[in-house]
Amino acid sequence: MSKIVFSVDNRKITANEGESVLQAALRYRIDIPHFCTHEDLPIDANCRTCLVEIQPKGRVVTSCDLKPKPGMMVYTNSPAVQKLRKENLELLLADHKKLCPKCRRGLFCETADLMKKYKVSGTKYRRADIKA
Repeated sequence: MSKIVFSVDNRKITANEGESVLQAALRYRIDIPHFCTHEDLPIDANCRTCLVEIQPKGRVVTSCDLKPKPGMMVYTNSPAVQKLRKENLELLLADHKKLCPKCRRGLFCETADLMKKYKVSGTKYRRADIKA
């Protein structure tokens, strides 16, 4: 199995062939928020919380489906990433309550931690009531 060396936040890491940037970063305990493995949410690969910026082009992309390339430079907290991640969290968590009755862990869950870290209230957007 071949290895790919790239950097995340100026730290050189190695990914296994076929692994995503998110998978490799998590193995190195590099924090990239993500919901694709959250036990309270279905896996649908479109939460867009795992955004990262790749250089030198400055593109912001999802790390869960990004395959690393040798020498690639990835940044997890650039201003562009922080701004887009916050907006995506606002959309994803529209009407989400800090004291979510569905959560098994109350205020001690990763969702509450992300809401606090990015100052997301869950009130910026409202989900439309859908009636069949």
